[in-house]
Amino acid sequence: MIPRQRQAEQTHGNNKTRGPQQDFFGHKLRRKASSATRIVLNNPNGLTGSKRKDKVSLLKEKCLKYNVDILCLVEEGQNLRLTPEDQKIKHTTAGWWENRKSHQTFNRHFVTGRQDQVGGVSITMANTLSHRVRQITDDPTGLGRWTSIMIEGKKGIRIRIISAYRPCKSTSGLETAYTQHIVYWNSVARNDDPRQIFMDDLKQEIKKWQEQGEQIILCGDFNTGDKASPQAATQFWKPWLDDISLIDVHKTSSGMEWLPPTHERGSTQIDYIFISPSIQIKRAGFLPFNKFPGDHRAIWVDIQTDDIIGYNPPQLSMSTARRLKSDNPTVRNRYLSLLKQYAQQDDILATLSWLDTVPVAHWNESYTQIYEMVTAKLKTHMMEAERKCRKLHTGYHPFSAELSRAPKKKFFWELVVKDKLGLHVPKRKILKLKKALHIKNLKPTLAMAEKKRDKARKQYCQVKRKSQKLRVAFREQLAMARAAENQTKVTSEIKNIIHREEIREMHKKIKWMRGRQKGENTAAVIITKSSGRQKLITDKAQLEQYIIAENESKYHQTEGACPLMEPDLLQHLGYTATSHSAQRILQGTYQFPPSISNATKQFLRACQQPNNLKPPSFNHCSKEQYIRAWRKAKEATGSGQLHFGHWKSGIKDDDIATAQWIQTFLPGKHGFSPASWRKATDVMILKKAGVLNIERLRTIVLYEADYNFFNKCIGRQAMDNAIENNLMAEEQYSKPKCSAQDQCINRRLIFDLIRHTKQAMAMASSDLKSCYDRIVHTAACLFYATSWNNSPNNQNNV
Repeated sequence: MIPRQRQAEQTHGNNKTRGPQQDFFGHKLRRKASSATRIVLNNPNGLTGSKRKDKVSLLKEKCLKYNVDILCLVEEGQNLRLTPEDQKIKHTTAGWWENRKSHQTFNRHFVTGRQDQVGGVSITMANTLSHRVRQITDDPTGLGRWTSIMIEGKKGIRIRIISAYRPCKSTSGLETAYTQHIVYWNSVARNDDPRQIFMDDLKQEIKKWQEQGEQIILCGDFNTGDKASPQAATQFWKPWLDDISLIDVHKTSSGMEWLPPTHERGSTQIDYIFISPSIQIKRAGFLPFNKFPGDHRAIWVDIQTDDIIGYNPPQLSMSTARRLKSDNPTVRNRYLSLLKQYAQQDDILATLSWLDTVPVAHWNESYTQIYEMVTAKLKTHMMEAERKCRKLHTGYHPFSAELSRAPKKKFFWELVVKDKLGLHVPKRKILKLKKALHIKNLKPTLAMAEKKRDKARKQYCQVKRKSQKLRVAFREQLAMARAAENQTKVTSEIKNIIHREEIREMHKKIKWMRGRQKGENTAAVIITKSSGRQKLITDKAQLEQYIIAENESKYHQTEGACPLMEPDLLQHLGYTATSHSAQRILQGTYQFPPSISNATKQFLRACQQPNNLKPPSFNHCSKEQYIRAWRKAKEATGSGQLHFGHWKSGIKDDDIATAQWIQTFLPGKHGFSPASWRKATDVMILKKAGVLNIERLRTIVLYEADYNFFNKCIGRQAMDNAIENNLMAEEQYSKPKCSAQDQCINRRLIFDLIRHTKQAMAMASSDLKSCYDRIVHTAACLFYATSWNNSPNNQNNV
């Protein structure tokens, strides 16, 4: 906060008295906090001539005293063509810090025979920041109006630091920066004011960098002495800053609108530091005159270091192993045996078969409730069967059947000995181990039990020593089982298993060396408030709250704007296009309400079904196709509560496959939506590396595996129907027997033909914003129904 005794004096920028209290503004510059990065902007008013040595000495003294991390200099006044190497910033700052990276630029179009030249800017990055420099750019016109350095931090965070100099409006000589710029712009037939061109060009560059996911720190001498009142300054700066989402560091830190002058002979502030709102300001202020070289105040800001170089968020715990593995016959058969046992106990298989026989006309809410109850029990049994089908072994020794059995046997006889000694032991545990180890009913004495225990301990030690050899034997057994099932060669299966284990072991070592988890997580987002300011959110609860709000607004953006959601059409079509009016649209007999537009009428006419639609020649929803499709599915695909492995394993048993097939397609047959299908998991991922703005993240929805499969089947069926009835556009390459490569080649050939025949042609490629999120259910259902012989109302209801 600003000291109270100084606030009144700082309110009036035209107060030219130089008392010690008035020379300071904002926070007192003191020792920098370890979590802060210090940025200083200084106008030395030239680093050439007789005063150069004194200015450089003072600059070095203050930079080291105040622990400056980023030094932005403007108006250095050096002609880099003639300035000796040892006087350039790169060599001048050598030895000031342990490490540093400097860059300097000037007006390359102005030719002078002297070492001094008006203008010029530079940036120097000190210490650890110098190692994070990824890109250096200059003013693309070559006028040396600004230079920038982009540094990249952890988790892809990128910060662009800009040092800029806007010339003052002076035509008193041919060598002023303003005159130099006029000469250049006249030579390229651009006759606007050079100062306005500066603001326009810099804004466009900043927008370009922001689109690349970069945050901005802009330091510069903008020579806004002509804005001599708070109203004039606000009118000039507010629209410019709002357009590029930047904030004034010192106004934000102090809460004041009118700040002291930064030039000795001025009456208003002309030096500024602007930053992206997501960067946290810790402290900021103006130094007294003459603290740094030149006739300007040095202005400074301390910002949170994590906002510049990023941070490693808490790592998410990820499950790297699933108990159920559909490619392991032993584990899969144990899972199917348990699942079948549980399902038979609740008569689930018979109930689903009975529900499948209910006619569509007789289906009512009571049948839906029975379906919900039965499928909920089935999914519970699927999770329980997975829990018991296999134990996860993550110890030092590689897994084998012998290694799994040896510790259980040792533990069993240890419990028996304790029981014989009269100690309290869980009898149920002994019975479970006895059954698992296939030990016959016998009543050993204490001496026999101790002998068995000692023998089991020795065997356990021997098995551990031979764990590698036992693993080889286990791989051979597993390969033989897979080869017998898949009708492949045993040698090929062994080779594949060994290759996968080598890859897995290699990645474990890589993970250990890097010291991070496999998955990269997005643990922060940037939100934009109603005031236009941005804020970085890292708290988990707040993250979820803002993500939910963003997704709700994204999914409801068509409400009130789409013609199909207007009252007249909404009353006729509803939300699922299953009404009689929807049928008339498909038949081409619908009478349009007078209130709808011509474009909407054209769309609805295009939804009319053609005459004599051919019936589909292939049924994607049959049980045979269901089994064939799940066999090709990838087990590691993300889904909702139950992973793909449950369904890939289920097709190996005819009874389970029949039950899951009925469970999947019964809702589409009778037109209802199961409760589990109405829930999904939204996953937010970065659409572009480093861009954390919440409105630019991509939402991935993870449906339940059976619902995802159902959508895929009816989508394939609709595609086949459209192709067989010639309803697909000729230029549509997203269909069977076409590829993206064909589209690219044909487009190039068309342009070659146009050039050869010398005809006029134009092509427009547009990527609509959030186009997938804007699809109205009514429109999708109408288009989907166009290619069916009978309107698929039941599928639309799902």
